[in-house]
This record gives sequence, structure tokens and C-alpha cells, in this order.
Amino acid sequence: DPPPGPRGGGPPRPAWLVDPSTGFFIATFPVTNKQFARYLEDEEDAREPACWTRRGFDRNPQPVVGLSYAEAVGFCRWLGRAMRLGRRWRVALPTGQQWAKAAYGDDGRPFPWGHEEPTKEAAVFHRQGPASVGSCPAGASASGCLDMAGNVWEWCQDTRTRSGNRQRMVRGGGFTNRTIVP
Repeated sequence: DPPPGPRGGGPPRPAWLVDPSTGFFIATFPVTNKQFARYLEDEEDAREPACWTRRGFDRNPQPVVGLSYAEAVGFCRWLGRAMRLGRRWRVALPTGQQWAKAAYGDDGRPFPWGHEEPTKEAAVFHRQGPASVGSCPAGASASGCLDMAGNVWEWCQDTRTRSGNRQRMVRGGGFTNRTIVP
């Protein structure tokens, strides 16, 4: 079983919960502006993401936009401390493999929601800005996650090499993508 969630005014549900002995747990939605604002309030060294004050990107429950890898890792560390999870659990970004498992499951689907081509009901794409998290319930993955395709790119722990440059892996696509490709 996953650890209990926060009660009352406690910290937000974690972005990622990983238990190395049994697998991993993943949140239903990406981190919202409201959740990230709590991190900024609590952590003296935390920095605002690139789009934090940009009009149309600063609403809740929109996902955080313009987050660097270091800011995402910092949020995860803070959240783990805030939730007082103990030694058995830790909050971390997913590996690319964990992200893919949560998004696509094991049944060979090309999109989180299945085999059907992307629609505006299943994913947030070809837009001027992000939508509220969970605004496309038809796009739920087999594991119940939303926003796994479109809306905001999601950081993973892995790196990959492209054109000789080592880069951190992002998955999912963003709201500006013209299409969603499997």
C-alpha cells in the first residue's frame, strides 16, 4: 500500500512515490502552481520557474510551467521532507521506464488513453497556454493518470545523448505541440 496522504492542511500529494522493493506509486496529476507555491514559501533557496509570473501561466489548478530539472528535483526533496515519509519511501522524479509504464501500461497502446488518435478531449495540445490539470479525463492512462500526453513536459531521472550532447529526458509533450505522436 502507498503511504497515507496528507490530512487537513498538510503538504500536497507527492509528485512521485518510489518504493524500490515493490515498485512505484505515481500521482494522478502533474504538480500544480498551488503545490509549487507551498514549496517556494517553505524553501529559502527555491527559485521561481521561468514562467511563474507570466500571465495565463499563473493560475491554479494549472500545472507548473517552465520548471528546470533542478527545480523539479528540489520540489521532490522538499515534498519528501514535508510528508515525513520515513526511510522506506522517498519522493523522486520517475525514470523514463516508470513514466512509460504509468502512461502506456503493458497492453501495447500507443497513447495513454488507448489506440484512438488524439482529440482535444483526450489531450491538451495546439494551444496558447496550459489547461487546468485533469481537464481531459478521456485521456486517462490505464493506471488512472491524467495529462500524460500534452499540457506540460514532464522531467524524468534518465539522461540520453542527442547529437553528442547529454540531456535530461522529458516525456509527455506540451500544450504548444501541434500534434501528439506515439
